[in-house]
Amino acid sequence: MKKLLIIWVVLVVFYGCGVKENFKDEADLTSVAGVITEQVVNDPQPGTHLLTDEDGEITPVRSLNINLSDVRYLDNLVELIGFEGADDDVFEATGILVKEVLSNNMEELIQLETFVDANLGFEISYYSDWEIEKKSSGVLFSSPLSSAKVTVSREAFNYNPTASDSGELDSPLMAYYSLFPNSGEEASSLIKRVGFDRLDALEVLGKDNNSSYYLYRSGFIYIITYQMDAGDEESNEIFDQMLSDFRFVVFGEDNEDGVVSDSVNVSGYDGELTVFESLPYYFRGSYPASWYYAGASGGGLDVLHHYSFSNVAVSEGEELVSLDIISSPVPKGKIVEFGGKSITLINSGSNLIAYLSVGGNNFRFGGDAKYEDLILTMASSISAVER
Repeated sequence: MKKLLIIWVVLVVFYGCGVKENFKDEADLTSVAGVITEQVVNDPQPGTHLLTDEDGEITPVRSLNINLSDVRYLDNLVELIGFEGADDDVFEATGILVKEVLSNNMEELIQLETFVDANLGFEISYYSDWEIEKKSSGVLFSSPLSSAKVTVSREAFNYNPTASDSGELDSPLMAYYSLFPNSGEEASSLIKRVGFDRLDALEVLGKDNNSSYYLYRSGFIYIITYQMDAGDEESNEIFDQMLSDFRFVVFGEDNEDGVVSDSVNVSGYDGELTVFESLPYYFRGSYPASWYYAGASGGGLDVLHHYSFSNVAVSEGEELVSLDIISSPVPKGKIVEFGGKSITLINSGSNLIAYLSVGGNNFRFGGDAKYEDLILTMASSISAVER
């Protein structure tokens, strides 16, 4: 991501005699602009800092209330708001505006961080200078620089599939969209791929630069809403990053840091599934709704793409069920009919391997034999996606 222009505004109003006595009565506020630097030891200039304008003119400055040496201001182009001192030529700063970031120190200050809410079951990226407010139904992220806000919330949705006249079943998002007042557009035209796992989402554009994305998971509709000022391209880029990093996580309890506690233990499979989809290989399938999954290209001599599924965050050695799209043919073995699919099973010690062919792709599932029912369920859920 390109480096963002970060702007801070600090405006301070003074009350009480202790501070106010240091300023002349009815001071005429003005402003000066330039690059702010610290004065060196034995500098003959009065004040504490120097402001160098575009013509090279230097103005000595100081402030009783602003830390001018803050990494957000130092060595950057700023505009100071204040007035000339009563007894010398030092500019007294009462407010500061960062107009352009010139210092590399900013990269250490503003970082992209990960927020996890295990109670609500989602993860999202945010910039460390944004404010976070947790609520019972969601989380509000607010920019310190503008009115831009991002809200992630969740509401229960009881989905009962409905068949059309042609016998085709609707989807949870289609059913939810049908409840919208004056929902004139076809829901299918509003479906977008969002998040780390390229999830289906309804994109609904509202008034006043608002946009909302609706996602379905296990009896819940998740709503990601974005509000920004018109023309605020910087915040728009930040939201695009946040949306691209959104993903569902295992349900559990948050610890004090807002991340999933190590004590969360989701074992096995409780029968509830959710759907994932592979765009490069044009297929979709199901996996346990409370599990994680991750995919990567390659992984073996005949492996075109490898997927890992687990009840904890997927990393090396922690997968419980694997899925490979393979270039080799399906081998001979015991064939079982499950969920309308012909699946070839091969036992290898305590592990079970399941093969099937769908839509011109060959698939290989693997895992401990105790997950046989789940492996068969996942394998039978594989279906081709129209190219």
